[in-house]
Amino acid sequence: MNMSRRSTFFAVALCIPLFAPVTLQAKTNVHWYQPHYMANIEDASNRLKFLSPHFAPGNRWGGPISSSGTFSMTNISESTLGLNIFFTENGVEEKSDGLFSFTSTSTPYTKEIVTSIVYADIDYFTIGGNTNDASKTPWCVVPVGGNNSADKIICVPSESDAHQVVDALATLAVAYGRDLGANPGMWVYIPPAKELQKYPERTCEILEVYLDGPPAQAGIRAGDILQSINGKPGTYAAYLNAFKEASSGKPGSGDIHVEILRKKSQSLALDLHYPTQDAALA
Repeated sequence: MNMSRRSTFFAVALCIPLFAPVTLQAKTNVHWYQPHYMANIEDASNRLKFLSPHFAPGNRWGGPISSSGTFSMTNISESTLGLNIFFTENGVEEKSDGLFSFTSTSTPYTKEIVTSIVYADIDYFTIGGNTNDASKTPWCVVPVGGNNSADKIICVPSESDAHQVVDALATLAVAYGRDLGANPGMWVYIPPAKELQKYPERTCEILEVYLDGPPAQAGIRAGDILQSINGKPGTYAAYLNAFKEASSGKPGSGDIHVEILRKKSQSLALDLHYPTQDAALA
């Protein structure tokens, strides 16, 4: 099956609200990763099924769920719209007894959890890695998009596993009609209008820079202000257009020139280079 990959960029993919549906805990390092599309949907589906016994559900901060119980993957179902991964959590919880709760009873429990990923909700992927976490699945794949929530995160044992999950999910999403945009490699906050009137210098302030991404490689830091992009004033529309162009696959389209303001006094001109993404699936 030959399918052309169209690349677009959606509003939430660059300038997202401060209280986004999917954010990451401060202790979790966010990694930029460029998907490598697999040869066909059968390979992508088989890769997910092969890795799925090691999956665990994630939490709303993009990390593994903190629990004294244990998770086991019981089933994975796929369709052209997305996939559902079913988990069973088994553990023991302490329940207080008596009026003043001086004693407690250990009660076994079983809980069913479903991780649902809808391809139409995905704009790009990030990977949250916390190697200091005691969890057996410290690396988590976070699909970023307007309708993402806590039940859409897959956690795995290693960074290599996370890369493979992203590759497979991106392949399936594109094959079934989703246009994935460029991962900007940074989390930018646009304040509400009233706040901008009071603090105009905070327009598109960079709150976080993803590890290994083009902004990090260019030297951009958290706290920098994006003043201009490709020679145009730093407006919301200019950012959207620039990153849409960066992911278009046209020759030279991956290069973005930005001017940033650092510490309210130091102005810097930087070039960001986004590698060309695979243009088609075989």
